[in-house]
Amino acid sequence: MTTPVGPAQAVASVAQREANDIAVARACKVVGIGGGGAWVSVQLLVGEWLDVGGGEQVPHEHPVIGPVPVHYLRSGRATLVIPPRVGDVGLLLVRDVSHDQADAGASQVGAAPASRRRHDLDDAIYLPGVGVTSDTVPASAIRADGGPVLDMDLGVEFRVGGGAASMPVAIHDPLLARIEAIEDALDGHTHGSGSYVDGDGVAVSGTSGAFTFSPDDRDFASSRLYTDDLP
Repeated sequence: MTTPVGPAQAVASVAQREANDIAVARACKVVGIGGGGAWVSVQLLVGEWLDVGGGEQVPHEHPVIGPVPVHYLRSGRATLVIPPRVGDVGLLLVRDVSHDQADAGASQVGAAPASRRRHDLDDAIYLPGVGVTSDTVPASAIRADGGPVLDMDLGVEFRVGGGAASMPVAIHDPLLARIEAIEDALDGHTHGSGSYVDGDGVAVSGTSGAFTFSPDDRDFASSRLYTDDLP
């Protein structure tokens, strides 16, 4: 004989089903990018249980979600923008009420939501890099002393001060070596007849000419780090 279900059990069953449908935060992988990095399409890394009737559930892969707005880190007067790329792992964060107005930049403090939807994937945002765990960090990003590292693939440029920053940042060791070489050349440079030492430290007979120095910027400046800061 089937045991009758009381009101409390029925309510609990409905509440459980509703709770199962609530999406809050999910690890995901980027499968598409649009708007110059303003939004992404993502695939959840963990699927869901699908009701197939008769109280039976089977796991299934969630369809691709998108477009999802990308939110970057900004605090105070600084913004850090690291555009996503296909294959990145991040966090899909589902806000609990409609954020249409906020996403459009027209929201006022205390404004009523534009929709009555709750915990809906339409209100999801993508947070780059949040889903990266310690066991997926590349070895090149680990310092022996445990200090912070900005690890970038070869050829990737990082600009400080603004997206249009174009002055390569000097690298201390090769720049210092260049300066010391100039000092040595000038110290050993003489005018007049007889022998003298040229800019390469080579003894030359005859009258010395004007000292010239025309290094390539690549000899002592970074090709990956740029700034707009003037001296």
